[in-house]
Amino acid sequence: MAYAEIQQAAFLPNLEVPFTRTVHTLAFPAAWRDPILDLYTYGRTESAKAKIKSVPIRRLNSLMRVVAPDLITVGAYAAFDENKPWIYAEEPYPPRVLSTMINAWLRNLKPTDEAYQQFLKTARSLAAHQLEWQVREIDLREQSTSPGGTAVPHDHLYRLVPEIVADRIAQLDPYEHAGHQVTFHRVAVDARASGAELMSWPPLEHPAKAKGTSKVAYYSGVIRVSLRTVPFSPVPRVQISTGIRRWVSGPVYFPGTNGVSTYLLAKDPFVEAGTRPRRFAVAMLEWDRKARRPMWRQGGPEGLLTQVSAVDNLPSPDVFAKEPEAWLRGDDLQAAVTFHGRMRWHAVGTGLMPLERRRLTEWAAQALEPEFTWALPLLRSDLKQNPARVLEKKVPVPKEKQEGENAEQRERAQLENLARDKRNAEKRRSLAAATNDNNVSAVLFHQTKEMRQHIVDA
Repeated sequence: MAYAEIQQAAFLPNLEVPFTRTVHTLAFPAAWRDPILDLYTYGRTESAKAKIKSVPIRRLNSLMRVVAPDLITVGAYAAFDENKPWIYAEEPYPPRVLSTMINAWLRNLKPTDEAYQQFLKTARSLAAHQLEWQVREIDLREQSTSPGGTAVPHDHLYRLVPEIVADRIAQLDPYEHAGHQVTFHRVAVDARASGAELMSWPPLEHPAKAKGTSKVAYYSGVIRVSLRTVPFSPVPRVQISTGIRRWVSGPVYFPGTNGVSTYLLAKDPFVEAGTRPRRFAVAMLEWDRKARRPMWRQGGPEGLLTQVSAVDNLPSPDVFAKEPEAWLRGDDLQAAVTFHGRMRWHAVGTGLMPLERRRLTEWAAQALEPEFTWALPLLRSDLKQNPARVLEKKVPVPKEKQEGENAEQRERAQLENLARDKRNAEKRRSLAAATNDNNVSAVLFHQTKEMRQHIVDA
């Protein structure tokens, strides 16, 4: 069946409606740069120190994704600039808890015994408990334009705009699916992700038969929101994608050394004096080869979760990995392990049908009004076939196996190729004349130098 048009799951800004938001922000003070760099480079050679210009905060962001999922972290490296916030939030987070997490991260930068005194010196000089939140009004349409006319939103908007749109989607009335009222909750995403995510909860059930017994497979709907640009378009767009997330039933199989993502929805904070989380926290469950048992990542004796006293509030990894579905509908804590493609068979397929995707996207689109409007649909081209080839390809020339063999065929092929070269030359001259001696430019987009060379050669 041929469709006359395809509706994009994209939304363009309505420039007649302002789009601002007041948020609380927290930045690394510029005075922190030298003390933290001194700790991070402690024990390194002078040549190695000279190469280090920034400090990675990936582990600290991952820790917050578990114990403070409502905080929006930006960036994988610390920007020691008060004008470049590192954390965004609707409400200020307790300073004492935040200080505990920062100090745990500092210790994790150099966990050796030799560096312990340097860590103490750094922690005292920073006084993380004195950090002050700033209230800012963010223009969510702040951007510049590239020389080619493409919109260039400010870096922090790639996180903030999807986060705000996702918050509004979570406040919509429940979605109707297969006779069920489905509610979507926010999910804490990685700081390196350029978007936001929602997930339906509690999980939906799908009956499945395996080995002669009736079992139940579990899954949730997923909505992802991202901010994107289109080459040569002066405005960015919000993109919505939909899918499902399947949950593990039975013992957890660990694919390699990457671990498996575990989603946790708790009624109480995982750290003392923390705030009650409103989003799904995400922790990594992995197989410890030395201990030969499952462990929470960063949950060992020197791990960040242990240092902030959060690991004791998580499910026991040994028990949880044996029967994770027992936590799907818990009272104080609900948790689920993501099914991985390298695990055993799952009764639920890998995606949604086009009709369900459209219904779900149209439901979520309500939250984007009036600041955004649907992008125009893509229309089918009027061209009914591919354009005809203008230049003639050369005919293959048979290889010369022995003296005299295939000589006649080779001569005919060579003469035919000479004739085709002449005809192609006439066509090239006609095409050149049609351009009025102006140069014809082609813009080539590529991701790697190797791919660029392949395209040029072709």
